[in-house]
Amino acid sequence: MTRRRAAVLFGVVAAIHLAVGFAPFRLDPPWPRSNGAHLVDGGVTITGPAIARSPRPPSWLAAARDTGEFAVDLEIRAREPDQVGPARIVTIEEDYTHADLMIGQDEADLVVRARRPGTDASGDPPLRVSGVFGDRRWHRISVTTPEGGLDVAVDGVSSARVTLPANAFRQWDTRYRLFVGDAARGDRVWRGEIRKLEAGAAGTEEDYLAAGALDRPPRLWYVPDRLDDPIGLAGAGIARIAEIALLHFAGFVPVGPLAIAMARGRRRRLLAATLAVLALAAGIQVGKVFFDGRHPALIDLVVEGCGGLAGAVALARRWSLSRQAGSGPDKRDRFGGRRKRAGEAVEHGAGVVAPLPVRDQPDPAYRERLSIGVDVGERPVQ
Repeated sequence: MTRRRAAVLFGVVAAIHLAVGFAPFRLDPPWPRSNGAHLVDGGVTITGPAIARSPRPPSWLAAARDTGEFAVDLEIRAREPDQVGPARIVTIEEDYTHADLMIGQDEADLVVRARRPGTDASGDPPLRVSGVFGDRRWHRISVTTPEGGLDVAVDGVSSARVTLPANAFRQWDTRYRLFVGDAARGDRVWRGEIRKLEAGAAGTEEDYLAAGALDRPPRLWYVPDRLDDPIGLAGAGIARIAEIALLHFAGFVPVGPLAIAMARGRRRRLLAATLAVLALAAGIQVGKVFFDGRHPALIDLVVEGCGGLAGAVALARRWSLSRQAGSGPDKRDRFGGRRKRAGEAVEHGAGVVAPLPVRDQPDPAYRERLSIGVDVGERPVQ
C-alpha cells in the first residue's frame, strides 16, 4: 500500500470516528453566561442555569442533624410542566450526587430526597407526589418531620410520608450550602417562580427571600454535568466500563496500521504512528466537550491509544519478519544444492566453483559431476 493511499484511508477512518464521537451534533459547550436567577418583588424567578445560594451553610443544619427535626415551607409555580433531572427547586448539597435535602421536579411530579438510612448519598430513593406541576398554578409545598416521620404536604394535604428511625439525619453534612433553582454543580436547572422560602429547625427559622439572604453573582460559568467525571469511572459498574473499553480498543486497532503505513522513514515510523493515533484520540475527547450527550474521559483516551498502538506494532512486526525472511538463507534448488545469487561462489564437496554469471547455465554433464562431489574445474558452457 502506498503512503498516499494509506493517508486517504486514515482520513476516512478518522472521519468515521469523529462522526460517531460527536453525534448527534448538538452544541453544548461550557461558556460564561448571565445568571438565570432573578431576585424580583421579594421572590426569585429562574429562567436558566442559575446560582442563587446562601452565603454560608444554614445555621439550623446542626440542629436538624442532632434532633432529627426540620421544616421547609415553599410557595412555587413551575413555568414548564415537564422538567427533568430532577430539576432542583431547593437543595442543600455539595453537588448533585451528595446532598442532605433536595426538593425538585421530575416531569410533572414533586420529588423530595432526604439523606437517611436506606438512601444513597443524594437521598435517593425519594418521596414522590404525582402530577403536582401539571396545571402551572401556585402551590404550597411543606416538608416536615412530625412524630418520627418525614411528611410532604401539597396545598395543606399530606401527600407522601415515610417513617424515620432514630437519628435519621446523622449523616447530614453541616458544611453544605442551600441552593435555589439549580444544583451546586451541573445542569439541574428548575424554571419557575418562588415567592416564599422559609426553612429551619429546633424553633429557628430563616427567610431565604429576605434581602441579603441569597448570594447571586451576575454571571456564571455554565459547565454541563456531563463534564463532572473527567476520568470516566463514575456512574457505571466494572462490567460496563470493561465493555466500553473493549469497544474503544477494537475501534482503534485499524487506525494504527494505517498510521504506520503512511509514515515516512523506517526507523521512526512507529513513533510517528503513535503520535498520529494519540492526536486523533485526543481530538475526539476534546471535541466531546462541546457536544451535548458526549462524555469526554481520560480512560477512553488511554484505551484508544493502546488499541491504535497495538495495531501499529502488529504491522511493524509483520514487516520486520518479512524483511528477515527476504535476507535469510536461500531455499535449496531441486538438485539439493542451495540456490545462488549472481556473483556468489558455490562451495560443494572438496572444490569451489567460480561465481555463476546470470546469463550462463551449466550443461547436464557438468551438473551431474557436480552432484557427486568431483572437482570439475572450469565448467563447460552450452
